[in-house]
Order: sequence, then C-alpha cells, then structure tokens
Amino acid sequence: MACLAVLATVGALTRATSHAAAALSDWQEDVGYNKLVAALGDATPDGTGGSFSQVEAAAVPQGESLNYNLHPYMPYPAFTNGELQVEWSAGEITFNDVRNLPDAMADGEPVYLGHATGTVGFVIYGNSSGLATGLTTVNNYEANDWLTNILKYNGTQTPVAQNYRVQNHSWAGTLASSGVPNHDDPKNITALQRYDYIIDTANGGEGMTALVGVNNNTNPLPYLMSQGYNSIAVGRSDGVHSSGLTGTGDANLPNYYYGEGRSKPDLVAPGTSTSMATGMASSAALILHETLAATPGRNAETVKSIMLAGAQKYQEHLAPQDRTWPLWQPLGWSNATGVLQMTQPLDDTYGAGEVDVWNNYLIASGGQTAGSFTEPTTVATNNGWDYRDLKSQQAAGPVYYTLDVPEGTTVQELSIVLSWHVKVTDTNAGTPFSPSHSLQDLNLKLYDSTSGFLDTLVAESVSSVDNVEQLFFSNIDNPADGAFAAANNLDPGTYTIEVTGAAGWDYGLAWRMSTLFDTPSADFDDNGLVDGRDYLLWQRGQGALQGAVHGDGDADGDGDVDEADLAILQSTFGTSPGVVPVAAAALLTAVPEPGTLILAVLSTGVGLAICRRRRTLN
Repeated sequence: MACLAVLATVGALTRATSHAAAALSDWQEDVGYNKLVAALGDATPDGTGGSFSQVEAAAVPQGESLNYNLHPYMPYPAFTNGELQVEWSAGEITFNDVRNLPDAMADGEPVYLGHATGTVGFVIYGNSSGLATGLTTVNNYEANDWLTNILKYNGTQTPVAQNYRVQNHSWAGTLASSGVPNHDDPKNITALQRYDYIIDTANGGEGMTALVGVNNNTNPLPYLMSQGYNSIAVGRSDGVHSSGLTGTGDANLPNYYYGEGRSKPDLVAPGTSTSMATGMASSAALILHETLAATPGRNAETVKSIMLAGAQKYQEHLAPQDRTWPLWQPLGWSNATGVLQMTQPLDDTYGAGEVDVWNNYLIASGGQTAGSFTEPTTVATNNGWDYRDLKSQQAAGPVYYTLDVPEGTTVQELSIVLSWHVKVTDTNAGTPFSPSHSLQDLNLKLYDSTSGFLDTLVAESVSSVDNVEQLFFSNIDNPADGAFAAANNLDPGTYTIEVTGAAGWDYGLAWRMSTLFDTPSADFDDNGLVDGRDYLLWQRGQGALQGAVHGDGDADGDGDVDEADLAILQSTFGTSPGVVPVAAAALLTAVPEPGTLILAVLSTGVGLAICRRRRTLN
C-alpha cells in the first residue's frame, strides 16, 4: 500500500459540523470572489453543470492497515459549519462513490471523513464557504484504491480514463518502500507518468484540470502528486509548505527522477492548510470552466495558463504590513544585456502567485485572440487567451500576438503565461501499457514593435525544463522588488508576444494587462468641460468590466466603467480641463445645473450589494 497522508488533520465525522469556517470568512474576498459577485450578481459563475471528482486518502490510525469497513474517506452527506451556516443539506449534493467501496461504520452507524468535508469540500462546493455552489454531483475516490485501480501504477494495464473537467487531490505521499515522501522510487515515476497521461487524454484530448497539494511543512517536495507536469500543484499563501525544485530526492538513493529542476508549487491559495488551499484552487477552476464552456479555452493547457496569468503577486487585499510580497520573484532572471531573461519562470515558494478569480474571469471573458504566423493585423484585447493546436503542423513557425499601450497610458501590470503538456504515449499500443513521455521546449518572448515588427526584444522566458513560461511586468511601487522592478516598466507603444517551438504541439496562452491614464479625465465627450453630458456617457457605460474606452465613461483608464470613474466625474464636475469648443458650448444649455446633477448621481444606487447564488433543491 502507498504511504499517503491528507494535508491537514485527519478525522472522522459523526456530526455534520465544523469550526473551520469561522477562520475563513475572508478567503472569498482575498481571491477576488466578492468583487466578482458585486460586478455580476446572479450571473456569477457557480460551477453549474461542472464535472468534478474528489480523491481523498482514508483516515487510517497509526499502526492499523487500511480497511474500508472501518476507515472513512467520503464527505458527510449534509454539513453545517461552525457558524451554523448550512453548507449543503442532505440530498442537495450527490456524493458518488465511483468504485462502490464498502461504507465505513462505527457502532452500526456510518462515519465520514472530516478532512473531505470540513477542510476540503466546504471550500469547493459549500453554500457559504465555497465558490462552486452550483455543483450538484461529486465523484469520490479513495487515494490508495485510485492509485491501484485507476492509475494501475503497479500493473501493465492502461489507466482508466478520468473524463472530469476538474479533479482535486488534497493528499500527498509516496510509493517508495521507505515511506519518505521525497525518496526516489521507480513506482513514483510510473504513477506520475500515468497521471500525466490521464490528464492530457481526458475529455477527448481536451484534458482535465488537476489540482494537487504539497505538504504543510518546508520539507522537500513529496513525489505524489505534486511532481507531475500536467497538474497544478497548490501551496499556501503564507508560504508554509514544501516547495522548491522537482527531483531533489535523497542523494544516497538511485536517481529515479521525473523531470528534475522544475519549480513547484504552481500557485498558492489562502487556506490554513495545503489541503484547504488545493480545494480553494479547485473551486476557482470549476467556476472558470463554466465561463470557458463551449470554447477552446476549456482545454486544460489554457485553463492552467489563465489561472497562472490571473494569479495576483502583491496581495492588494491585505494591509501593506500583512503582505507576504512580492509573491513572485523568481531566482532565474537576468537583465545583464538589457533584455529581461527568465530561465526559471515560477517562484520557488509561491509559484505564479495567489489564486485570483476576478483576474481569471477578466481573462476568460476577454475572449480568444487567435495567433498569427505573420505580423498580426488585429490587436488583442487587454485580457485574453488562445488555444493553439499545431500537432499536425510539424513545420509551423513562431506564433505572434499584438498588444497596444496607448500614449498617455501607464501599464500597471502585464502578466503573460504559456503552458503546454508533456505527452505520454503508449509505445506498445495495447497490453502491456508501455508509456513513454516527451516534452517540447516552447519559449515565450515579448518584443517592442513600436518602431517596427519585432524591432526590440524586451523580455523572454526560456526555461529548458519547465512546461510553463511566464513574463510579468509591474508598475506597482514595491521596494522589495529591488533591481527586478527596475527592469519591469513598459512604455506606451505596440508590443508583440511571440511563442516559439510549438510546431507539432499544442499550447495554451493567457495574458492580462491593467492600465491607467497618466492624467485621469471625466470629460468623456472631449468638449473641454466636465458636465451633464459626461455623466450621461458614464451612466450608459456603467457596468462595463473591460474593453471600455474614455468615451464610454472610463475616466481612469483601467478599461472599466465603475464608481472610481464616477468619483473622478464628481470631483471635477463643472471644471474646464481645456478650452470649450464653440459648438460644444452651445449644447451646454440643456445640461442640468451642477447641484441637480450631483444629487442625481448620488441617488443612482451604483453600489452593489454582495448577492450569492444558491443552488435549489428539486
């Protein structure tokens, strides 16, 4: 049997209550969920229709052998948290024991796993504490049985397909006989390789988003399941978790490595344990999949790229003294030649940063911009993504995307992530299953094309071992960044993203760019006076989350039309930034008096209350 451990305190529940939620009231705020709900209201994605599975290690007391008649792994069928909030009622969620294992019993009563319920499940699909409140079916597996009968790590049969969109693994372990999580063993390599195969081939080749945990201490990375390529390894936002480079096992043992030198985890989340953090990331993935449904963006490579590109680096939801920032300052960077070069795209501790569902939504809803083999004729949206399948194009060249930074605008952040899968193929095409993996070396570059296409190379992410590349630029004043920040500013102009090495492969690319005007202005009609017409333009544009221009009511240049823009209009109402054209002045007689207008503005009710969606019982 594998040596496995859940990533928080293990316990069986005989009562459907937990006190975990009391300390977690802010996590939804931290990851941008409350902001998303305030903006979208009832249209907020909630995981409705999501295909999800949860793999849990059974609670086996020390000294005992696993016995499914005694040791639980299933979530409680109904659950109320420590604040007496009903996370789910009996029958509200169907918990499907896929393998139909025996029910754990004690004194003639069924027992359930506290970890699966009050540590993991409630932050995924709980009505009060989760994000995927529309999820109605959870497909459950026990980790030891999953390794043996789904991965089939110790046999010659092909792994069993896992056609879920999202799968959660809040456990860590090893198949090494020593029981030490980071000890090398060929069985660990077999398990990781087989899981990468399952992830990549799921859903007709679109893949599965697999969230896997690391340990809750700063010991070396456990092999299972965090050292895979195609999964997303998740740590804690406070950094108290195993992290570092893959394949750094015991030097006294044989080197059974599986892609050594890659940074893990990929992301962090604000959980009090890595189990909880992994569940939070799974919840975020579920609502992201809903946004991307019926688009090529649901391919696992693109979902991973969006989640990593959307990750926040500076924990802006926290007071400055409480921030663990920056959450991304990779070791492998150089600016010696004037070009920012990344050879290690992820931070050793925080990966790409902290999960942010607001940023994820902006990227996903920004839509797909298809790359071009030649100079693009279309400018990409500030937030967006692409999935490109070049598996049948062995001679394909670089793929390009164009971003534009207008004059008078400053880039606050630009995050670009490229992700692709390791490919595991069955070299025998039958029984026995004989897997072999291969990894293409894709690279990510950014050029300043203002003076000419690909005129000046600005930055490149060129890891030779990872299957992710990342470039990040920030204008945020952060003294902790030091020299790294000095290499991070982008001037107005035209920029070109270049993806190289993708011939014969497929990849996901995601980007987000936030901007501000150097000089905010609420003179939306450019008539030289902030007046009632400008308020009407703001009112018409109100609620736009991205893609707005100045004439739509965007006063600060961040691409949306919101209360911040209204505040600028209010504070400058009646002023004349410039000379008012004669034709425009003639129209001002129809504008309400300033006092009347301000009263109207203040009574529009633009503040949005947080309104959570709830699943309903049939």
